[in-house]
Amino acid sequence: MESYMNNFLANKPLLHGLLFQGDQWHTINGGVAQFRFSRKENKEGITLRAHVPTAHQDAYQLTIQGSKLIIQVHLESNEPGPEGFFRIPMHQRIVEIPAGVDITRIDAVHDDNGLRIFLPFVEGWSGEVRPVQIRDTE
Repeated sequence: MESYMNNFLANKPLLHGLLFQGDQWHTINGGVAQFRFSRKENKEGITLRAHVPTAHQDAYQLTIQGSKLIIQVHLESNEPGPEGFFRIPMHQRIVEIPAGVDITRIDAVHDDNGLRIFLPFVEGWSGEVRPVQIRDTE
């Protein structure tokens, strides 16, 4: 048994691969990466903040699908593992884009505090509710 353990511990590529996969699973299953999200609204629009402490700008991905804004944060390798470089989705938040937001002017900026996404309202949009007149058929 001791001889087997010595051979196992001496096999550096195997150990490196096992530790590498263990680190990936630790991170995927929650690990130390916490996803923080906030939403604030004012008369100009909505500001969303998404933050993962160790995520850099390239780890974030934003897509618009219909009336949904999809925010994803990926775990990316800095160096190739046993099977090359990788990109694993870690966190995802889907935000319903409310009426009145000008989707052509959505803006995102990355800084030390994470990702700041601004969803501006259409100019002149008041959001007021107004009745619609119903006519009789003619």
